Amino acid sequence: MRTDRIAIADLGDDFAPRRRPEVTSVELDGEGVLYYGETIHRLDALATVLWNCFDGTVTIGELVEDLGTVYPDEPSTNIRAGIYECVRTLGRDDLLANVRPDPGD
Repeated sequence: MRTDRIAIADLGDDFAPRRRPEVTSVELDGEGVLYYGETIHRLDALATVLWNCFDGTVTIGELVEDLGTVYPDEPSTNIRAGIYECVRTLGRDDLLANVRPDPGD
């Protein structure tokens, strides 16, 4: 069992999500398509931007700040919630290298 993966329930603003290197990704018309194992995942435009940022060096907190400058009229609480939802979903689908896909999280 890998111990270098965080539980979804333990995510925080200082966490830097990292894509699994085994995931194949392509972008079509601004939306992402991920292929891993036998499964295909489709990402909307914002999730595609986030996926491309998930290199293991950029924290959730930094992403909230960066997206806040891109979307200044959007409350940071909404931006943060959207990023966390994306990380949780990708983590549950085992697409992130440093998030455990814990059932029931």
